Amino acid sequence: MCSLLPTIERVTAQEFATTIAPVIDGVNSRLHQLAAPYAEEMLGEPSERPPHISPLINLRFTLLRGPLPIRGFLLSARYSPAARVHSSITELVDAGWLVEHDRIVSITDRTEVLLNLLYDAHAKAIGIHWATTGVDLRAMAALTHRLLEAAAHSAGPAFSLLSPPFERAGDPDGLLLFNRLAALRYHRSDAHAAAWAAEGLTADQMLALEPSGLRDRIEAETNRFAAAPFEVLSHAERTTVLTGLRLLPGATDERGSAGGGTKTTGRRCRDAEEP
Repeated sequence: MCSLLPTIERVTAQEFATTIAPVIDGVNSRLHQLAAPYAEEMLGEPSERPPHISPLINLRFTLLRGPLPIRGFLLSARYSPAARVHSSITELVDAGWLVEHDRIVSITDRTEVLLNLLYDAHAKAIGIHWATTGVDLRAMAALTHRLLEAAAHSAGPAFSLLSPPFERAGDPDGLLLFNRLAALRYHRSDAHAAAWAAEGLTADQMLALEPSGLRDRIEAETNRFAAAPFEVLSHAERTTVLTGLRLLPGATDERGSAGGGTKTTGRRCRDAEEP
C-alpha cells in the first residue's frame, strides 16, 4: 500500500480512469454474486418472482426513484437487442410488475417491495463481506458522492437518466457506496458509446471488434471522456478511493475497457450495470 501513493500521485485523471475502471467493475460484480444467496432467501419461491428480474436489478436504484422512460431501459442494456428489451418490459407489464403509459414505465407496489428487498440483500452482503476489510466506507461513500456530482457536468444520456441512485434514509455507508459506484459506471458506459459511435460503429460492431488499433483508439478516447469526474479529487483522495476499492472482494487490477468492463483482449462489451 505504501508504494501505491507515489504511483497515483504521478498519474493524470485519464490514467486514473483507466486504472480504476476494472476495479470498480470487479467490486460491483462480486457484490452481486455475494448478495445472491441472501436475495434468494428474501425473495421467496421462484414462482413468486418476476419473469425477468435482471432489468429490475440493473435499474433498482432508478425505478425506486420514480417513473422511467423506456429509453432508460434501452440505454441500460446498450449491448442487448432492443427487441429483447422491449419484450422483457412487455412481459413484466403483463405480469403486473411494471406499468407502462406513453412509453413511461413505473413500478407496482409489489415491485417496490422486491426492490427494497434487493437493497436489503446487498446491505446484508456488505455487512458480512466488507465490514472486515478495514475500509472507511463512510469516507468512500462521501468521495463517490462527489464523483457523481462532478459526473453530471459531463453526463451522457444513460447517466443523465439513471443517476443519481435512490437512497433510503438510514441505509449503511457501504450500500450508499455500492449504488453510487454502480451509477458512476453509467458515466463510463456513455463515454464508451460516444467513443465507438465517433468511429462510425454500432453496438453490434463494437461487440464483434477484435483487438486492434481501432479498439485501442476507442479505449483511449473512452478514458479521456471518463476522466472528467476524477478531476475533482485530489491525488490523495484518488489514492483513498483506489486503495479502499482494492481491499474489497472482487477488486482486480486487470486493465478493463469502458462500457462496463470489456477487456482489451477482446472480451465482449457488458452493459454498465450487468452483474
